[in-house]
Amino acid sequence: MNQKSHKHQTIRSRKIIPIVLLLLLFSGHYNAYSQDLIVLKVLNKTAVGKVYSFKRDDNSTDKLRYLGILQNKKGEVFKIINSTYISGLFKGSKRASCRILIYSKDEKYLGSYYVGAVWYLPNKIEKNALIFAPRRGCKQATKIDFSEGIPERLYVLCTQKEGDLFSFSRE
Repeated sequence: MNQKSHKHQTIRSRKIIPIVLLLLLFSGHYNAYSQDLIVLKVLNKTAVGKVYSFKRDDNSTDKLRYLGILQNKKGEVFKIINSTYISGLFKGSKRASCRILIYSKDEKYLGSYYVGAVWYLPNKIEKNALIFAPRRGCKQATKIDFSEGIPERLYVLCTQKEGDLFSFSRE
């Protein structure tokens, strides 16, 4: 390979790499951005308990359910949304990934609890507490109080002695 040809290839490679990186960056940004937009749509509707379903181009689905508002003793307001992301190519192979999303009064994302399956999501907000009804194989209901702020961990009972622990993630 002569020197001119090698130099030309190097210059072309240097141009392609930044373009590829920008495409990757913006494609990731677009996904996060579109996720933010659908959450804002749900927050603006404020219809407590209603499930909103959003189909993605890749045949996956986001299902969001606005539960309402919790408030701590300092007056801080937390808006709560159950988020279920459903993916899979075929009807029988669908998988769900679930989180409890927490936003501030001015709709700033504060973080989430990754709970895994649909049956671990809370059912409602009642008297300033997040309510988890008895679920699959569990007979115990759980009430989580937010009066001291967002708990770092949720301990959701299954029986009087056993339960599941979910950690808050500030992403």
